[in-house]
Amino acid sequence: MSRFCIGIINLQSLKECKNIIINILEENNLACFFEFDYIEPFLKKYINEEKQFFSISDNKDFDNCEIFLLPDNCYFNGIQNHIPFDKRMGVLVDISNEILKSAEEIEFFIGDSGASFDEFEHLDVNINSFKSNLLQKVNDYNCKDLHFIVRTDC
Repeated sequence: MSRFCIGIINLQSLKECKNIIINILEENNLACFFEFDYIEPFLKKYINEEKQFFSISDNKDFDNCEIFLLPDNCYFNGIQNHIPFDKRMGVLVDISNEILKSAEEIEFFIGDSGASFDEFEHLDVNINSFKSNLLQKVNDYNCKDLHFIVRTDC
C-alpha cells in the first residue's frame, strides 16, 4: 500500500504558489506532482471545485512519499530517512505559511492509497498548532488517514 501526502489549494492561488511549493520541496530533496495518473477516491469530492492538487513525493520518479512520512528509526524497503521527523514535517508547515499569505486555507491529506473521504480523520487546525498536530498524529507508521485543514484563524 502506497502512502501519500496530497495538498489542496484554491485554484486562484496557484500561480503565486506553484513555484513556492516546488522551491520548498526541492530545498528539502523532495519532488512535487501537479498532474496525477491516478485520482485517489477521496479527491473525487473536489473534482468540480476550483481546487488545485499537488502531491509531495520522495523523488521525481514516483508519486508517493513513503520515505518522507517514515517515523524516526523506521525502514521502508531497507531505506531509513535520517532527517528527524519533526524537521520533515516542518516542510509542510513552511509550505502552509507561504500559501496562507495568499489563500484562506490549505488542506493536506496524509494516508494510504485507496482511502475514501469518509475514512479520514478530519482536523481543522490553526497554522500555529499545525506542526504539533502533525507530530502527534503522523509519527506512527500505522497512523490513521488524516485530513488537515490549515488556516490562520480557526
